[in-house]
Amino acid sequence: LILHQVTFRELWEATMALEPPIAGAAALRAEPTDIEALQQNLQRMRAAYDAGESLVALDVEFHALLAQAAHNRALLMCRDPLSLLFYPAYGSVMTLLNAAERMLVAHETIVEAIRRRDEATARDWATKHTVDFRRGYELANLDLDQPVPLKTGGAEVFTFNRADGTKDR
Repeated sequence: LILHQVTFRELWEATMALEPPIAGAAALRAEPTDIEALQQNLQRMRAAYDAGESLVALDVEFHALLAQAAHNRALLMCRDPLSLLFYPAYGSVMTLLNAAERMLVAHETIVEAIRRRDEATARDWATKHTVDFRRGYELANLDLDQPVPLKTGGAEVFTFNRADGTKDR
């Protein structure tokens, strides 16, 4: 993705194609342990928000947990390489805008939809959440058509859990 100089627009379009189906599949297939992990993530995210701490790492974890809860290895494997670029871009937006409360509401609504097995609402809010991120990117005056670097503004390269349980940086 880096060698091909994938732009934020391309990355966002691919994310739009993956995140709503992942949320919908999670609503259909999440096991109680998946839902508990998502709820624990939300609790830590709310506490970090209240303490004025960065939510980037917790957001990365949330979306990885969501993908795992879908219990679809193909979706999980498609999502992983995109995440390596998407989250440093996310760090840029979160640094420039105060969007944490909107993100928390979206995450909480998605998890509640999953808990209720409401596929349509989970998909709908995953779509809204991804569209909202693009708006944030534009409001931060970041160019949608520039290649997304692996690191942006000091953002870290994050660790992701693979479908086989191993981790990658």
